[in-house]
Amino acid sequence: MKEKSPRYQLTSGPFTGPARTVSNSLCLLSAGVALLALATFGLGSCGSGSAEECIPECAGRCCGDDGCGGTCPDICSATGQACDQNTCECTGVCVPLTCTELGKECGDWPDGCGGVVKCGGCAGDQVCGSDGICRDTECVPDCDGRCCGPDGCGGTCSDTCSGQLGFCDVKTCTCTSVCDYQLKPTTSFRRLDTRGGDKLAPGSVSTYQVGGRDGIPSDAQAVLVRLTVVDPEEAGFITAYDAGDTTPNASVLNYAPGQTVGNTFLVKLGAEQKIAVFTHAATHLIIDVFGYTVGSQAFHPQTPYRLLDTRDGAKPAANSTTCMTVAGVHGVPADAKAVSVVLTAVLPDSAGHMVAFAGGEPVPPIRTVSFGTEHARANWAIVPVGDDGKICVHTTAPAHFVVDVTGFFEANAAYRSVTPYRKLDFQSESDATNCFQLAGDDVIPADAQAVAFNVTAV
Repeated sequence: MKEKSPRYQLTSGPFTGPARTVSNSLCLLSAGVALLALATFGLGSCGSGSAEECIPECAGRCCGDDGCGGTCPDICSATGQACDQNTCECTGVCVPLTCTELGKECGDWPDGCGGVVKCGGCAGDQVCGSDGICRDTECVPDCDGRCCGPDGCGGTCSDTCSGQLGFCDVKTCTCTSVCDYQLKPTTSFRRLDTRGGDKLAPGSVSTYQVGGRDGIPSDAQAVLVRLTVVDPEEAGFITAYDAGDTTPNASVLNYAPGQTVGNTFLVKLGAEQKIAVFTHAATHLIIDVFGYTVGSQAFHPQTPYRLLDTRDGAKPAANSTTCMTVAGVHGVPADAKAVSVVLTAVLPDSAGHMVAFAGGEPVPPIRTVSFGTEHARANWAIVPVGDDGKICVHTTAPAHFVVDVTGFFEANAAYRSVTPYRKLDFQSESDATNCFQLAGDDVIPADAQAVAFNVTAV
């Protein structure tokens, strides 16, 4: 802030002692500033008059009294010497560095003793580079095909990969496309169907090998699955997670007695390449697989965690929006592009729907999860992160909701979020297969490999 001109007068009061001792009293005609002055300089009597200005006497001395109530400054360190506290004189001899010791062939450079060593110019047509080295021509940085490491001119090559949907491999200093690590869709297949045997026991955890078989590589980091419960014996929920982790406080699917319901989502795979499934109640289970990822540069899976549970407070009102910070917390980077979440509607007062969207954006005309009043409903979604680092949930009816996070997409990920929009709203005949053009339509590029969308039966 620019300092304002003072609106007061400053006078020095009477003093005693040697002529070079200045008075410790100041009279300020501004009460507010006077208080500051008193706190800084100490109390004294105010009066009129003037005093001779005290001039510190420190010539050739690096410590001790300066004759004005202060201390002589240490002037020795600037020349590589030390201050002798007994004599207050600089001791030791600073030996200036040479051009050879500095690794310089030309130009003027600090010599380490407070002076400058002159390394001269270059011979012939050579020019002196910014690094003090003579070259035939002005040094041109050489960073072709390289995103890190020395540039040949005393500098470092810059990372230009992120603008190419890639990242810089620091081992080779080359850009690696995240397209090599993005979601790999597969022909869907059924990994498990317990209806041919016993139901999963209530409160049980079952593990299933997913990676390293059925076309899923053994180094997969996440797998895209759909879990469907069939004929559960009572209301409850299911949690799916990496078998190497402990059961998290999160859910991916909620069900009512006798209901058949499913949800599709990305699940983290660890060293064992297995997923674990916890069920609250006895039920049959179906697991269908749709794809996988092999690198966190595309999708970074996490052990699911609960970001928000509104049941800890008041129930959100109808047509209300609740926003929460997701970037920069729980391991999600501050510049994350999107997050993978499971949104669960709980205890609604009436039928309605919820939509999850980026913070700072208007509520889009779509649905993330629809619900009635009978039981909790959950759905998975990839939600863009707003510029404010938040995601928001809008509900059309009074209802609690839970947000569980299962992973995130880094800033340079191949996944591209779009403002959610409604592609179709139509009535289908029974036992019909309906196909629709997505790639090359609207905002979806023609070479897209996969699309994230919701299908709602009405």
